[in-house]
This record gives sequence, structure tokens and C-alpha cells, in this order.
Amino acid sequence: MSTKNTLTTNIDELTELTKDTRVVLNNRGIDVLADVSDVNFMELISDLEEEQQKSFYEIVYKANVNFFFEKTSAVSDLPVLSKRNKDKLVKKGYSSLGDFNGVYYPDIYELIGFNPAKEILVIILASKTEVCFEQPNWGEDEWKSFVLHLIDFGLITWEDVAINMCSELNPPQVGTAVAEQVKPNYPPRQAMKHVFKWFYEQSGKCEVSGKRLWLEADHKVPKEHFIRQGKDPKEANTLDNFQLLTKRENVIKRGSHRLGGLSFAQASAVLVYVLLRYKPKNIEDFGKLCRNYGLTMAAIRFQEAWALAIWLSKEGLYEIDSMESNED
Repeated sequence: MSTKNTLTTNIDELTELTKDTRVVLNNRGIDVLADVSDVNFMELISDLEEEQQKSFYEIVYKANVNFFFEKTSAVSDLPVLSKRNKDKLVKKGYSSLGDFNGVYYPDIYELIGFNPAKEILVIILASKTEVCFEQPNWGEDEWKSFVLHLIDFGLITWEDVAINMCSELNPPQVGTAVAEQVKPNYPPRQAMKHVFKWFYEQSGKCEVSGKRLWLEADHKVPKEHFIRQGKDPKEANTLDNFQLLTKRENVIKRGSHRLGGLSFAQASAVLVYVLLRYKPKNIEDFGKLCRNYGLTMAAIRFQEAWALAIWLSKEGLYEIDSMESNED
């Protein structure tokens, strides 16, 4: 069984690559996978054979290493997509990554299919090129009306709203989670005292969004940065390197969630918002609407959320296609 590669995996250990490829990478200053974060990926792989380019990209991607591409990178040279799909994109005017700037990305799904478009989307975002998806663009009055509709609909009560908000305003186990990480920095049984001093000094808001809900502790300087500098990642575990972020903002930072943050809110909320705002009558339409709102997870998540439509239909509160309602 092959060992899962990580940020600290040495290039010489990547037996999936040829010896010549490993030599080229070493000569370009890549000793461990974390070093990839410091260079333009297309320049890094420019001298590799096409199959080796694809193999190395796959290794870096699966190891959750952050990489970056220049906006000027040619679509035809990318280590993903078939030649047929690359030709389709170029023919439509998408010759470089920068050409996707401001594009309504569901149109790319229609052009080359969801899975290929998702592959290149990772690279587009790594070039700091912004694409667009549907958003509510609502003000406070519209959101208030939406909540009132759900209450009038009989789906929730004001008690539910209040209790849910109280629950989400409570930062879960932030103190104990941080204490466990910084404990080696203090004498026995002293860590928690310092953690709560730090905790109470915070604003109680997400440092990025300013929201008070769903808070959790995050490393300001990620452990990956310490690894790239050849340091022990545990050096990141100091109180002055922690901040409070919402779960959403924290997830967006991670290499394992490269497509996080495309939707206007966390995926669990967007799924239900789409369902209850548009009331699609079948799961296919529901899935398409979810894709339009920037959700890129596996389709099984749509099936899970569709359960709400089925449950409500049993009470006469939601209309679904008769063929679908009769399915076992």
C-alpha cells in the first residue's frame, strides 16, 4: 500500500515520478512537497514530460499543498483536462487563466461538463482569478422576510430561531482545544490559565468576516509556513499565533478545501436556502441550482438535502414531481 504524501514528503521518495523528473525538481529547489508553494507551478513543470506533469500535479493536489499559477498561464499547457476540452475553452476565448476573470462559472460547466470544469477551477483560483456564481444579494429586509416565510410555512418557530442562534454564539471547546496545543509551552497545569486570558482578550468576532457565530480557533500563520522554513510545525502553537475565525473562514484557508468559499455561505446552509427559496420539483433541478450557487461537493450531498423536500411533501408542504415521489 502506498503511503499518503504530505507537506514533508521528500521528492526523492516519490517513486511515482521518474528519476529524471525528481532530479529536475531538486535542481529547481524542490526538496519536499511544501517547497512547491514558493514557485510558479507552470515554470516548475515546464521541462517535464506531459505524463510526468500530470503525475506531479496529482501528487501535489492530493497532498493538499498550496500552489499558484500565473494569470498568463496558457490553458492549452495546463496539466489537467483533455485536449478536446482545452480546445473548446480556447475556441470560446479562454486562452489563459486570466480570461476567466469575472466569468459566470456555471457557463463553463455547460461548456465542458462539471467534473472537467471543477478540475480547472482549482487552477483558476490558484492564479487569484475570480469567477462568479449566483448570490442572493439580499439586504436585511429580504433576509427577515425569508425567515418570516419559513415560520409562516410552519417549518420552524421563533423559539427554534432563538435557540439555534444561542447555540451558535457559543464557541465550542475553543479554550480546551487551544490549551491542548499550547500545553508544552507552560509549566504543568498552567496552560489553561493563559489560554483563558488570551480568550477573554479577543473581540468575540471573526477576524475576517466580523461575525459572532460559529467561532473557532485558527493559526494566523499556518503550520505549513513553518514546514516550508524547515521548522517544527509545533512552533505554530503559540497563543499569539491564534485568532478566532468562523468555521467557514477557517475552512477556506485550508489546502484541503481549495474550492471552499465559492458559495455565499457554508454549504449546509446554501443547500437548504436553494431548496426553500426555489422549491425545485426534482433532484436534478435542485442539483443544478446548487452548482449555480458555487457548491462543488459530490452529488450525494444533494441527495441528503433532498430528504427535506421529501419529508415536507408528505405533509403537503412541498410539491415534487409525481414520478420522483413514486420512486422506491
